[in-house]
Amino acid sequence: MIHLRGHHLIYLLVLLTLWIGDGCQAQRAGCKNVHYDLVFILDTSSSVGKDDFEKVRQWVANLVETFEIGPDRTRVGVVRYSDRTITEFELGKYWTQEEVKTAARNIDYHGGNTNTGDALRYITTYSFSKEAGGRPSDRVIKKVAILLTDGRSQDIVLDAATAAHNAGIRIFAVGVGEALKEELDEIASEPKSAHVFHVSDFNAIDKIRGKLRRRLCENVLCPSVRVEGDRFKHTNGGANEITGFDLMDLFSVKDILGKKEGGTQSSYVRMGSYPVVQRTEILWMAC
Repeated sequence: MIHLRGHHLIYLLVLLTLWIGDGCQAQRAGCKNVHYDLVFILDTSSSVGKDDFEKVRQWVANLVETFEIGPDRTRVGVVRYSDRTITEFELGKYWTQEEVKTAARNIDYHGGNTNTGDALRYITTYSFSKEAGGRPSDRVIKKVAILLTDGRSQDIVLDAATAAHNAGIRIFAVGVGEALKEELDEIASEPKSAHVFHVSDFNAIDKIRGKLRRRLCENVLCPSVRVEGDRFKHTNGGANEITGFDLMDLFSVKDILGKKEGGTQSSYVRMGSYPVVQRTEILWMAC
């Protein structure tokens, strides 16, 4: 068995410190600098109510803080729907974060029925178009929609959602209260576990804001990894899961540890102040 010597452990901890610092900085920078054409699709049916819709307005304004807003960065648009779908403001209308947040806090509420399928058709045909301020979808600019609803649609959503997916629109579906999970699954992009959210009431929608932000930013931080539920998996066909921050997997420690007789690499590591010796098998994985 090969032991990790003191100076080697110090070296590893220095690398760990740098990785954590760079990783946190990368997360902040990545979320700010990702370029999206982002459209919110907001249910303004009668079941929502004026008081709860005020919480929706603030939720949208808070989420906008995730991004740098600008003509060459993230553009934000909002559509609201009930009996019919109406553009509140287009992707090309506001060029600063404060302008978008102010507009979000003033979104109109009307009441009526819940025609979610019509709303999905509307954003597919119009909201991401050049006329509405949309940009050509490519490796840099991504089309993303965040739909929030509190109930069952009164029209069919599956065909409209499929058309949106085929048009390259990544959809997050947020359900509140009596919203149907089966319908949210039809609306959302794959994998469903990363794109479907459900909360008990409108008081709870802000609790998922952080998780939704992470989902929006994940591909910026590591484009070869996708999130399925609470698991990280490779997108390049690799079968192994990435079970989280398995720090040893992120460093090339072959030169430090060498090889044990028989080819298996392992080490004894003592971390922190806990007098615990843990056997760690070294896995070779890459982001």
